[in-house]
Amino acid sequence: MADWRGGVLSAVTAWADAEGGRSKPGSRQIGLARRDSEGWYVVDMRNQAFNIDQLETLRLCDEDGPGKGSTYRVIEVMQERESLRMRIGAHVDADSLRLSGPPRNYSDGI
Repeated sequence: MADWRGGVLSAVTAWADAEGGRSKPGSRQIGLARRDSEGWYVVDMRNQAFNIDQLETLRLCDEDGPGKGSTYRVIEVMQERESLRMRIGAHVDADSLRLSGPPRNYSDGI
């Protein structure tokens, strides 16, 4: 690896560890999902970096977050301009949930 790339990777890794991003396993919170209709939730994705290839890893969870509270698998996703519209089981009765996805890997592509 080129010397400057190693320096950049070390700096980004140290920054991510200080922020708690890279060192924490599991999911990361992407945004607040508000109920749109029965079984459907919408998340505003403005100013969010998001990879559409990660859709199979998306989960909607309650305020306790994944691993602690209730978590629901996203069944269907539609991208509408600057938002994601997601369908989960119609049995879920919550006005708002949190969208979580895979953890960030800050060193990808370096």
